[in-house]
Amino acid sequence: MVERGNHNPNVDCCNQYFNISWEANKAAIKAMLNILVLWYFN
Repeated sequence: MVERGNHNPNVDCCNQYFNISWEANKAAIKAMLNILVLWYFN
């Protein structure tokens, strides 16, 4: 996923960190939505 030999490793590091936090946020948001739906329809 991360390309080697990039001219700016700092950008690679930032992109990797952003991708990891974005994946974690998506999972947390999905879990919260599921809980809200279950609570609402119970």
